[in-house]
Amino acid sequence: MVGSARVVVRSVGAANPSAALVLAQALPLSREHVARCVYQAPAVLMGGLPEQQAQALCQLLQKTGLDVGVDNGDAPLATGGPDYEVAVHVSDASRFREVAAAVAAFVGCAPSRAVDMLCGSPAVVLGQVSLNTVQALAERLAPLDAQLDASRVADARYDLFVDDGQPDLRQRLRRELTEFDIECQAQGPLLASALDRACAQALWQRHSGQGGWRLLDQAMQRFDLWLEAPAVEAPAVAAVLACTGMPAGLLPQVNAGLPFLLAECLPGVQARDALLALHDAGVRASAKLVTLSRWDLTLQSAADARAAAHVLARVGGLEAAQAAQALLRLPQRLAAGLTLPRARWLQAELAAVGCPSELEPR
Repeated sequence: MVGSARVVVRSVGAANPSAALVLAQALPLSREHVARCVYQAPAVLMGGLPEQQAQALCQLLQKTGLDVGVDNGDAPLATGGPDYEVAVHVSDASRFREVAAAVAAFVGCAPSRAVDMLCGSPAVVLGQVSLNTVQALAERLAPLDAQLDASRVADARYDLFVDDGQPDLRQRLRRELTEFDIECQAQGPLLASALDRACAQALWQRHSGQGGWRLLDQAMQRFDLWLEAPAVEAPAVAAVLACTGMPAGLLPQVNAGLPFLLAECLPGVQARDALLALHDAGVRASAKLVTLSRWDLTLQSAADARAAAHVLARVGGLEAAQAAQALLRLPQRLAAGLTLPRARWLQAELAAVGCPSELEPR
């Protein structure tokens, strides 16, 4: 029997998408269609149904946690689309495993795969999803002190970085960028800024098989803010205290130990606004991009060498013999070359077993 009702997925809601996909196997729909409706909601899951059948299906899907409803097939619907890419920033590294479990459930992947994604920099976990899906994931992760860096693909802007020691590649990319009237930097790893998607895709198609360069979405960049000179005058002092939330009594120690980290891993817009406020107050400060950085750890001590070695192997990726060797004589710098998310996670896991460490940039 054909009707005029339709079942609309409004959002993934509180559901684990994997559970909804399993349930969809009982429906005359492809897994791909159901996944598209879930991750690109709002979307029509099924149409042309009798009202009673649509309501029954809606109630069944609601049991999975999906935000679904029934409406008339003639009603206007602002559908979602493959509009966003999403990266996750884990603010509290001690909760990394909790965030990984939540991401795995939301994405519908193995926890080990979620860990690998979260250790990327940027830690991209989803692509081709709708704004409703972005908002649902943000709500899911907020209690775990994790934030999203979401990029709307149509509006994305990319910065182009070239590794040191790649003069030929740098020159070749400079020539190609002239086709797009892009201004290039004479030196430094940043070759060009704010490339649009067409330019970025053209470069990717030509050079994706070659290392030594990187395109980085500006929406997924994170920065550390550093105090470079003493904050002495009243406006500068007030600005620094507002930026950090530190007690005023600590400022003399900060001024004596420059450079000082004011804030870490800020999103690009937030870092820009904070830096402008500091500069307006006469503060000499700088922002350093950390998204592409690599890190070593200096191990200070180990209350339980066996537990610390286990963490070094499980989180840091060291062989058992390497992990044991790293703990023989402390303090010792571990030449790991880790992404910042993995380095922060490793530091937190080591601290939990009585092995304090310091992050050291490469």
